[in-house]
Amino acid sequence: MVENHFADLDPAFMLDEGGSGATGFFSAGDVFQITVGEKKICRVTMVARAEPGHGSQPWDESATHRLIRAVNRVLDAPPEDRECPPVAELIRRLGGDTARKEMASHRATRPLLHDTIALTMMEAGYKINIIPEKAQMSFDCRLLPDTDPQAFISNIEQLVNDDSISIDVRWPTEPPKFAPTDSTLFDAIERACKAHLPESLPAPSICAGGTDARFFRKVGVPAYGLVPTMLTAEDRKGFHGLDERLAIENLLLGTRIIHDLTLRAATGR
Repeated sequence: MVENHFADLDPAFMLDEGGSGATGFFSAGDVFQITVGEKKICRVTMVARAEPGHGSQPWDESATHRLIRAVNRVLDAPPEDRECPPVAELIRRLGGDTARKEMASHRATRPLLHDTIALTMMEAGYKINIIPEKAQMSFDCRLLPDTDPQAFISNIEQLVNDDSISIDVRWPTEPPKFAPTDSTLFDAIERACKAHLPESLPAPSICAGGTDARFFRKVGVPAYGLVPTMLTAEDRKGFHGLDERLAIENLLLGTRIIHDLTLRAATGR
């Protein structure tokens, strides 16, 4: 739509998924994370090849064993923490060092502080008594907006350090861009959230996943992400998981906030 029908859309700004409310995460209180950008998606597949053999005669240089060792080297060297500008502002509003430690302690917020490498697919073998000639694993990598993808992959290659293992990369396609926090819509989101949860703190952040908002930011449209619900750490574990659900009170809260901020954005009040 952006590439072929943008003139028909021509939005002044847009609201998408991405951020949400967080309760029980920070000692500073409940926070609405309004995403103004997101991490870059980089997909990596490692393939190891070697001669096959009988399962009764294992050897160290089989494809499966080489790949397991290489992947362990990668997963045992996690990327270092650092803060991109929106996350730095979120931490500042939440009180600094304490908030940073609290962010690092939760599965749902920890990815905001570093690049991530998630092993999501494994494939090898076709019979239990045969050592296969090929083994592969695939990784969903999410990079902070200011990460150099080439340097990220170069580091993985150095950790693998095995010429028998090929690394196939699907590089990020969208350049990282942040929406401004001084826009009409961002202001409307902040005021609508505060109107319905006065003790909450709205703040900018980034999305650890991917949304359609990145295509609009690419062409200069201020795009923000917020599912206006207040979720616990246990709620967030359900994303793409078993029994994914939303409490009725959160559905009602989200409906009220969306209605409110739509009126505020439309009227400028």
